[in-house]
Amino acid sequence: MLLARNRISTPACVMFRRSALDAIGGFDTRVDACADYEMYLRVSRAFPVAFHGQMVAEYRRHGDNMSLDAPRMLRDLCAIMRRQRRLLRGDEARLDAWRQGRRNIREYYGDHVANRIRERVRERMEWGSVVADTLTLLVHHPRGLFAHVFRKTVTSVQKIYPPQEMDVQIDRAPALLVGGRSALNR
Repeated sequence: MLLARNRISTPACVMFRRSALDAIGGFDTRVDACADYEMYLRVSRAFPVAFHGQMVAEYRRHGDNMSLDAPRMLRDLCAIMRRQRRLLRGDEARLDAWRQGRRNIREYYGDHVANRIRERVRERMEWGSVVADTLTLLVHHPRGLFAHVFRKTVTSVQKIYPPQEMDVQIDRAPALLVGGRSALNR
């Protein structure tokens, strides 16, 4: 189910009937980075979707790929998922898929944003984007932000006080749970 995970790697591998696009209103221009995914969700709600498994396109990744802009993807995908939520009342299977999809988006892109923040702080550069990315995480994936900060703090403490020298083992700290597991054991 597309709500749980977008398995369409690039718009080049999707074909639509023009009547289907017209029926759903085409691309939603309010969504910049993920208008294709938002459109796939609307099409799949209104029409049958098929998969044939044959390779029809190759996709080249480069520095200008929009999908590599993790903060932008996180913001836009979270906005899409918020709008999708309203359409799922009473459908528990789709709500479960939506929850899984929201979790996947937050974890995948949230981790990328956190790593980008860490790299820029380490290199002492682009402080404006560090602040902007931190705010993006705070708004769209606060649990992930705190998990990353917690892990970094624990790592720093362990460098100063190796675990064998401490009275308490940090790897068993129940302070922060992410997805039902200790953030340290991820």
